[in-house]
Amino acid sequence: MEVMDRLRKIRNLAETGTGGERQTAQALLDRLLKKHGVSPDDIDSDDAPKEYQYRYKTKLESKLLVQLYFFTTGKKALYVCRKTRTLYLDLSKSQKIFIDEYYSVLTPAMRKAFEELTEDFMWAFFAKNRLLLTSDEDCGNGKEISTQKRMRRICDLASGIIPTPKPVPKIERI
Repeated sequence: MEVMDRLRKIRNLAETGTGGERQTAQALLDRLLKKHGVSPDDIDSDDAPKEYQYRYKTKLESKLLVQLYFFTTGKKALYVCRKTRTLYLDLSKSQKIFIDEYYSVLTPAMRKAFEELTEDFMWAFFAKNRLLLTSDEDCGNGKEISTQKRMRRICDLASGIIPTPKPVPKIERI
């Protein structure tokens, strides 16, 4: 459900509700309006798209913002300034709220998943190129490669990696 639709329904309940229902709905409406930076007049307005700036730090964050923009608007045209790491997106107020909410939730989850997969990829690369030590204690990090699920994921990653060719020593003729 889109945020503006939800705000409209809560406002209608605050206007037409009975007794405590009306007061509770009004309190909820006030809290949500403040949270999303929307005025009561914005709920009914058919707001025209406006240009908003989104700054990002990494390529992953940029790709997430672009994907959220495509998902929200269906448009594929946007302006990117790589020098300042800024995306300029034409959004309505409700689309901006939607992207802000999803971005704040998805960014930490994406970072965590990326770190886990990077670690697993490193182990898969070592395994595929026969660079693993006999035990994890030899690495000096004290970490165990834990669950079967993680080992299965590492093996799956390793099966997709093409082994790096071994360097061939040069033989000089005298």
